[in-house]
Amino acid sequence: MAPKTVVVGGGIGGCAAAIALHRAGADVTVYEAAPELKELGAGINIQAVAVGVLLDLGIPLEKFHGEEGDCILTGAVEYLTPEGFFIASEAVGLKAGAPHPQLSAHRAKFHNVLVTECRRLLGEERLVLSSRFLQLERAEDGQVVLHFENSTTKEKLPPVRCDFVVGADGLKSRVRGQLLGDGAPR
Repeated sequence: MAPKTVVVGGGIGGCAAAIALHRAGADVTVYEAAPELKELGAGINIQAVAVGVLLDLGIPLEKFHGEEGDCILTGAVEYLTPEGFFIASEAVGLKAGAPHPQLSAHRAKFHNVLVTECRRLLGEERLVLSSRFLQLERAEDGQVVLHFENSTTKEKLPPVRCDFVVGADGLKSRVRGQLLGDGAPR
């Protein structure tokens, strides 16, 4: 039987982890605190090694710069002063000899491609929104019991049992905080 796995956080890292775990045979559900996935963010660069991982996960490059995404293939990165004066240029991706291209994209468009792929692979009901993580505990049978609340109404949601949990809930991760304390990430 496939291990029941919960990913807490439906951002870029959470969606990528969910896709990878699904491809490895896990029964995955993603819980995200946001009530809807809005187009937020700015431009990001996806380095060639990360593009290789996405390809290994079965997501074709065309999804990122076709109808769903707005990625462009990046051949060089230029460094400028705050006043706009040129400092240096560096070849990246294919132009630097990497086996995969480097991409530049709007973060939200890139995220949308991963969300769409999660929903396609896992099923629409496996990307659960409005679910703010509260705490976890280990049950006597060894499973993990996760507690969530509706992030809009603050109503407690039914506990979720799983074999594994992945905390992909951001820099101020509540999952990490519960497991390792409230200190800054190292």
